[in-house]
Amino acid sequence: MKTWRTVLAVHLAVTVAAFAVVLPLGLLVDALLGARPDGDLALWRHGGAVAADLVMGNLPALLGALRSSAFFLAVFVLISPVGTAALLDAHVRGADVGAGRLFELIRTLWSKLMAQRIALIVALGLAAATGIALQSLAESFSRDWPSAASRWSLRAAAFAPALLLAAIFAASLDVAQAMLVRGATGPVRVFIAAARWAVRHPIRCAGPYVLVLIAASAVTLAGAAAATDLGGRPGAAAIVLVLIHQAIALGRTLLRFAWLGRAARMGPSLTTPPAPSYAVSPPSDP
Repeated sequence: MKTWRTVLAVHLAVTVAAFAVVLPLGLLVDALLGARPDGDLALWRHGGAVAADLVMGNLPALLGALRSSAFFLAVFVLISPVGTAALLDAHVRGADVGAGRLFELIRTLWSKLMAQRIALIVALGLAAATGIALQSLAESFSRDWPSAASRWSLRAAAFAPALLLAAIFAASLDVAQAMLVRGATGPVRVFIAAARWAVRHPIRCAGPYVLVLIAASAVTLAGAAAATDLGGRPGAAAIVLVLIHQAIALGRTLLRFAWLGRAARMGPSLTTPPAPSYAVSPPSDP
């Protein structure tokens, strides 16, 4: 695979960002609990009583750790479009993204990708409003039903269209981002065009996206199961747990990369735009 360096670089960047987000809370727990053979599992003994005591007795320190974690999380949110742009560019060009190319992508595409993500938030708000409205109608319709299970089933079914809309909009974001990397202009216009195309082709667009989400959730649950069995054990068990988590994180990155490759081949045909500013123009005749 010609793009393995890009995939590995994005995986390492996500790993470092995740570590930075959880490090303040981890250091706080270590400082309060000290060295324990079962690690942070001690927090959840006796129904979480230890964790509750630590929160109530060390609230200022906890708030400070949360502020630090929130800062690193905000930084990660701001730089995450760069990873998506790198993975998409690797697909489009079929080659790894070097440092020079990465800086060009940041200079030309970062603000546009962020604008599309803001448009996605608005679209997801529309999907949530649709779900709430449908649930209210279902609640009014089933208010006199004698079976509570039937009432809850109808309300859950009423929210299904909203979940479908959310999946379509989320998938269309990646399609729109791929269109920008290919040279399309007007980020919000491109997102709206991609969303309209995705609504017309929901299975083709959202189907693979949902399958990737299911697969990523499955490997994450496998990691959680491994943490339950190996967490808190010293020595080889701790090393194995770290390797398992890294394998799962890399697997999630590969799933994301595979989906973006499919998204890069989707989307509506817009008017052919001018070449992006980071493209190399041929020399003009004297």
